[in-house]
Amino acid sequence: MEYIIMTIYGNKKLLTFLMLFVVAGAGTLPALSFEDLLSSIDESHGVKEARFVLETSVDQLSLSLFPGDARMSLSPGLDLTSLKDGDFAEQREITAAVNTSIPLGLNPSGRAAAETAREAVFLAELELETARYNAYVDLFAAYSAAWLAQRELEVLESELEAAGEELRIVQNLFNSGSASLNDLNDAEDELRLAEADLLTGTLAQRLSWLELAFFADLNQAREESLEAPASNFSELPKPPDLTAWALERSPSIRSQRDQINALERELDARRGMVSPPTLRADFSGWEQNASLSYNMDNPELGLSYSFPLESYGPDLSSSNSNADKTWELSFSVNIPFNTGVDTKKEQELGQSRIAQIEARLALMEDTLALQIRSLYQQYLLAEDAISQAQRALDFAEMTLQTVLDRRDSGRATAAEELSARAYFQRALFRQEQAVSARNIQILKTSQAAFWLQELVLWE
Repeated sequence: MEYIIMTIYGNKKLLTFLMLFVVAGAGTLPALSFEDLLSSIDESHGVKEARFVLETSVDQLSLSLFPGDARMSLSPGLDLTSLKDGDFAEQREITAAVNTSIPLGLNPSGRAAAETAREAVFLAELELETARYNAYVDLFAAYSAAWLAQRELEVLESELEAAGEELRIVQNLFNSGSASLNDLNDAEDELRLAEADLLTGTLAQRLSWLELAFFADLNQAREESLEAPASNFSELPKPPDLTAWALERSPSIRSQRDQINALERELDARRGMVSPPTLRADFSGWEQNASLSYNMDNPELGLSYSFPLESYGPDLSSSNSNADKTWELSFSVNIPFNTGVDTKKEQELGQSRIAQIEARLALMEDTLALQIRSLYQQYLLAEDAISQAQRALDFAEMTLQTVLDRRDSGRATAAEELSARAYFQRALFRQEQAVSARNIQILKTSQAAFWLQELVLWE
């Protein structure tokens, strides 16, 4: 809604016209509720970005768990053979060899990388959850501010009406000589102040609507009336419980712990002085060769097979000293050794990096605990503010009832009734304002403790 206030002065008499123009579409729209806007949360920029990171992390995990494609190669060759004192290349033989490598699993470094990728997925899930609840808090705060701004306009209108009635009475008293010029000036000042407050409240209401429209992707040009937001949030757990929960759910703390785990896995994957062996079996016979190998460090099965395709020239195999052999089978084990000096230096460097991260992690945990305690104290203060506002509301209600009783008996004026009603409306608004501040403080404290998923369920 847009409010235009016109004030006309003339001959020291004040005429105030309050013209309300409601800009709306055809028909009367029902009041908009906070639940109607929850669908906009998943369309917020932060949630979209967090969802993209999660999808990328899942793809990265899938890639890290894949040991690799099987590899195959074909190697054609040409063998030229000559006997002693014979012609050059008396025997010409075309050969072929097929080599195949089949990965059977991940090596230690690959397993460590896969575990790191798995932790990255869990961290991305926490980040997405945090982004959604951060958007919830921002939307709730914007909605509450817009609703309070609309509510305050009602209060300001009642205060303006009371000030106008008071000015009318003082004007009559001044004309009859029962009121002084100072009384008249004071009444005019009160009316001007009420007008200025309404104009300021109108601007604040417009700005709060624009902010809400930005968060919820609403039509900024068409304002809608808002229902009161929910105020039935449960009480917060004590700071130690909130801190314990936060230490398990905080993405930043989880990230530091994941870095420590990744470094420890990387150090565990470093080779010692003896590396896992490679097993190999070779067969040769009938002019063919085959081999089978298995690498235990990098689980992979290797197959190799070579054979002749075509031979030209005389058969020289009878001249070979090994011509009587029909086949040959051999087995071998390859055991790598190293001094372990580089591994020791890498271990020392890794332990130093882990110590640095642990120190940073301890500082982050202490800071988070302090932040939660501070927010919890603000939450307690917000609870006390509700009690104070409620006492003021009870007093305003009593005052209004007294004025109404006196009005029925002719002992109170219409101006006093309007003033009492405006005073009650202002007290009621302040009580609603205190409840809204308490709810936002609950959300902010829960947000800092990553406890919102236990407090808010909207799906």
